[in-house]
Amino acid sequence: MSTHQNTLLHGGTFLKLPADIDLSEGLVIRARGVTIDHKPGSTGDRADYPLSREHLDATEHVENDHLDAFEVSLTPYGGTEQRYEVDLVATDGGTLTHARWTDLNAFEGNVLYAIAKLDDEPGLVYGLAIRDVLEDVYDATINHGRLYPALDALAEQQLIEKTSHDDRTNEYALTDAGTTLLRRRRDQLTSVLDEGER
Repeated sequence: MSTHQNTLLHGGTFLKLPADIDLSEGLVIRARGVTIDHKPGSTGDRADYPLSREHLDATEHVENDHLDAFEVSLTPYGGTEQRYEVDLVATDGGTLTHARWTDLNAFEGNVLYAIAKLDDEPGLVYGLAIRDVLEDVYDATINHGRLYPALDALAEQQLIEKTSHDDRTNEYALTDAGTTLLRRRRDQLTSVLDEGER
């Protein structure tokens, strides 16, 4: 069983480990694209651990598909797996954070849902199709002045990708970050519902 904790920082090639981790006792580090088994007795005084950024959001060579992009799990030998979200350190020293569900308003969250729903169906994922799904959700008319600013906001947060299909039509798709955000929200809701059924 794993528990989800806070965030760790990644500085380009190194993952900053939590202060309570003692590498000399052994540690298994998992990201989407890699599993690292740091054996007991190895150097234990390091606060950062080498980890390539490409392993954090791997899409092709995935070893740990139970982990989302920019999520790692740390399991000390003989201990419990702990999961962490990973924030990237920008070159100017700031932090590149990934959008969280609470960064969105309810309508934007439902737009993500609509795009995910349409991704599973044949055909283009374009504005009018998204609007149709949302009108079913809200049982009300959704106008362009509400939909397109939400699509633009989600694109700015890199949760969706907007591409031009022709001179009049844009096509929309979830990015890996958008898919990850929806999965995390699903897991949060499932966890709460599962606890309520116990």
